[in-house]
Amino acid sequence: MQIYNHMNYILFAGLLQIILALAFIGLRMEKHKANYLIVLLTLCIGIHIAAKLYIFSAVENSNVTFRMHTGIQLAYGPLLYLFTRKTNDEDFTTSKMWYLFIPLIIVITLYICTSLAISAFPVQGNSILKFYNSIVFLPIVCSHIIFGILSKPKTTLTNTVSLINGLRSIFIALGITEIALLIFGNIDPAINPYIRCIIYILLAGVPAIIFWFGQPLMVNKGYAGSKDIPGNQDTSERKQVLPEIKHEEIFNQLEALLKQKQLYKDEDLSLEKLAAASGINRHHISETLNVFAKKSFYRYINEYRIREVVQQLDAENNKKTRLLYLAYDCGFKTKASFNQYFKDIVGTTPSAYIKEKAA
Repeated sequence: MQIYNHMNYILFAGLLQIILALAFIGLRMEKHKANYLIVLLTLCIGIHIAAKLYIFSAVENSNVTFRMHTGIQLAYGPLLYLFTRKTNDEDFTTSKMWYLFIPLIIVITLYICTSLAISAFPVQGNSILKFYNSIVFLPIVCSHIIFGILSKPKTTLTNTVSLINGLRSIFIALGITEIALLIFGNIDPAINPYIRCIIYILLAGVPAIIFWFGQPLMVNKGYAGSKDIPGNQDTSERKQVLPEIKHEEIFNQLEALLKQKQLYKDEDLSLEKLAAASGINRHHISETLNVFAKKSFYRYINEYRIREVVQQLDAENNKKTRLLYLAYDCGFKTKASFNQYFKDIVGTTPSAYIKEKAA
């Protein structure tokens, strides 16, 4: 049947795009946890497509070929959601939400057990497969739609927002298409391959979106999830549109504002909040920090926080103050973030600094 050949072509093209996307990310990606989530997402889709390509080519049981859901689909939604959370908040710890992958583990286990059961009991194969699908269908559809809805980008970078929104749209469309597959595929099995073609075309759209909006995966210090390294600049603002004297004026305004109002103590301080408080265009703030101060927004704010912590630690009346209390009071949201910036800026760990002062 011609539709089967078309399906194989779509799967092969999608797999090729996945391989190219992984190569693209690997060559140009900044080494950061948020970006690794996109790598895992792309890899999971590649495994799914490769498995389907093998099944369509080697498996003779038509029911298994067209009606057996692949459990790895349950990884897509959580990975996108965690990527979105990490880009929205650099201090977000993805490992704390490991439980999002419990359905994936359960369904993959069921998938393996079902495959073995069908091979061992071919006569009861259809009944076994029907039971398996009745269990896994709803979690897969809900995962695509719910995580697609929940993954709302809050970063200011246009490419990152476009990347996330593009992936959200694909996953929501996947969920809707899978519902159509259940309804119309059961009414007329001949429709099944056509609807599956739509599903595989949607999956093949993931690497295309990564190619098109792949800028956040490169070294981009304006990206909320990136690690600041001394000397690196925010590349989100590509053109210098203000004269140097204007940069100096804006920087002095920011310095005065931060010292007077101590805005850096707000753990949720963002470029937008600083722009609103100062009355300065956020793009002009970003450009001034990148070009004039030679540092990213997050580096700039966290330097203020670390200076405040050090000042408090050096004060005689704060000798017995708890270190983490000071860190949180000065605007840090997590211990890990505080330790990272303290060592990077001061040159030693917080505990080592305290011991040195006590000596």
